[in-house]
Amino acid sequence: MDQGDLPWPEWKKLVNGLMDDTPLGRVVAVRGEQDRKVIARMNSWQRNIRAEWSAFLAKKTIRNHTPNQLRAQMAELEKTLAKLFGGENNA
Repeated sequence: MDQGDLPWPEWKKLVNGLMDDTPLGRVVAVRGEQDRKVIARMNSWQRNIRAEWSAFLAKKTIRNHTPNQLRAQMAELEKTLAKLFGGENNA
């Protein structure tokens, strides 16, 4: 089986079972970390791993959406931020 043919649920099961003491397990743990306090204490290697992963996800998002979809998402985000922070269109 080629790597590209592995269904996402199967891949997720395999990756979730990795221990943090393996190289791939460490990378998966860094990419998946959500705790802001833990993220703030990450070393330069970990920050680099997270930055590379974020860039990959951003490129994937751009490839999977049309320019109109991206503009619509940005417009929604702008409206939400305006509501949260008291912008001009605070409806």
